[in-house]
Amino acid sequence: MKTKKENSLLHKAATLGMAAVLLGSAGLYAVPQSPDTVLTVSAASTAAKSIKLNKTSLTLGKAETYTLKATVSPVSASKSVKWTTSDSKVVTVSNGKVTAKNTGTATITVKTTNGKTAKCKVTIKKAPTKITLNKTSITLNIKKTFTLKKTLPSGSASNKVTYTSSNKNIAAVNSAGKITAKKAGTATITAKTFNGKTAKCKVKVEDKNAAVLKVYKKVLSQSKISWESADYPSSTYSFNLADINNDGISELFLYSGRACHAEGYVGVGVVDNGKFKLIKCQDAITGYYPKSGIFVYQHTGMGFVIDSYTKFSNNNLNLFASTVQDYNPTYQNKPVVWTYQKGNTKISKSDFNKLLDSKLVKGDKLVKFDNKFYENTAANRNKYLK
Repeated sequence: MKTKKENSLLHKAATLGMAAVLLGSAGLYAVPQSPDTVLTVSAASTAAKSIKLNKTSLTLGKAETYTLKATVSPVSASKSVKWTTSDSKVVTVSNGKVTAKNTGTATITVKTTNGKTAKCKVTIKKAPTKITLNKTSITLNIKKTFTLKKTLPSGSASNKVTYTSSNKNIAAVNSAGKITAKKAGTATITAKTFNGKTAKCKVKVEDKNAAVLKVYKKVLSQSKISWESADYPSSTYSFNLADINNDGISELFLYSGRACHAEGYVGVGVVDNGKFKLIKCQDAITGYYPKSGIFVYQHTGMGFVIDSYTKFSNNNLNLFASTVQDYNPTYQNKPVVWTYQKGNTKISKSDFNKLLDSKLVKGDKLVKFDNKFYENTAANRNKYLK
C-alpha cells in the first residue's frame, strides 16, 4: 500500500504526463513520456537517534572564540541543527562558533530537527595579561625531549596556546609544548596565547655523542685494551655501536676472541666522566629495550642458555631477572626446561612477565642485536666512529 506522500507524488507525476516508479528507500523517480527530462524526488532523511559534541565543557578567555563540532547519528540523518545559548551576555553561538563575551558561565545547546540535544558548559574567564613558562632556557642532548608547562595569571584563561620553534631542524615542538632535540645548535620556542601574549624558552642542543665517539676511537686505536685486568692486543677486538637507553649517546659493543675463554666474550663500553669504562657481559648480546634502558645479554654452557635482563643506568648494568633454557641435547637427551629467576630466586613465568612489564615503558619493544661486529681497523674506526 502506498503512503499518502507517495500517492501525492504519483498524482503530481500524472499531471505532468509522466510515469512514476518507486525505488524503495532510494526515493520516487518520475519519468516523462519523452525521455528528455527526469524529475527526482528524494526520500525523507532518517530520523536522528543521537547528537554529540566534541566538548562537554570548555573554558575560554574573554573575547576568545572556539568552534564546537556536532556529530549526528546515524550518518543518514539530517545534519540540520539549531544552536542556542543560555546566556548571550556571557557567550554567543553561531553555527557552533562560540564567542566569549563576559566572565561567567553559560550552556550551549545544539538540537536536531526531531528534538535530540547535546550540551556544553562554557566558563569564561578574563583574558590573560601574560604567560610564563617553567623554563626560560634549557640544554638538551640530541634525541632528548622536554615538555614546557605554561602558567597564566589567576582567574584568566586561554584555551588556545600555540607553540612554535625558530628552527624546527634543531629543536621541534608539538602542540602540547613537548620539545624534541634534533641537532646541535640553538633555537627559541615561543608560546602564544589567543590574545597575543608570549613567553620564550631558549633551547641549546648539544651533540654529546660526538665527544663520546672520540673517546671510543682513541681507545680502539691503542695497541692494547685492558679486559678484566688483562691486556689484549686491540687488533683482536671487533666493535659495534648501539644506543641502549635512547638518550642520544652510543654505547660501544666490544667482542674479544681472546678474553676469558676460547669462544670469546662480549662487553659494553661507556664513557663515564670523560673516561672509558668497560662493563663485562657474557657470550652474546640478545638485544635491548631502548625506551626503558633494559639490556639483555646471553651466556651459554653445556646444555643451558641464560638470558640476563639488566637495567642500564648510571653507566652500569644492574641485573633484575633472567631466563634459563636447560636442554642438554647432547649430554642428557632431555627436552628443553624453562626456569625464571628474580635475582637468584626462582619465580613463575607469569611473575617473570609481570616483573618485566613493570620495568618496561609502554610500547617498548626488544631491538634484537645480530652480534655483527666490525673488525678493529683504522678504516672501520674512521667510518663508524665519526
